[in-house]
Amino acid sequence: MRDGKPNGFHFLDHRTTDAKYNIITDTYVTAGNMADSEPYLARLQAQIDKFGFKVEAVALDAGYFTGYICKKLSERNIFMVMGIADLENEIKKYRKANLNM
Repeated sequence: MRDGKPNGFHFLDHRTTDAKYNIITDTYVTAGNMADSEPYLARLQAQIDKFGFKVEAVALDAGYFTGYICKKLSERNIFMVMGIADLENEIKKYRKANLNM
């Protein structure tokens, strides 16, 4: 579970949009303590089945960057672009002052 997630009774809604028109194609509600990545592959398949989408690529945030999702998308020949969890700290690592040159 990610840091800063609230305790108590909460829910998450997972939304998917198409890349061409930015139309919401799926919304799925889960308990707030469920990881963002858990329903992803099943929801992707539900949209393929319902709309007949030919999925070539997906863009996901860092919460979906798991070995299982990467493996399953790769097996389907779906190109994936995933965000990194903490860009600011990654950038700080590579600043000139930190490189000991």
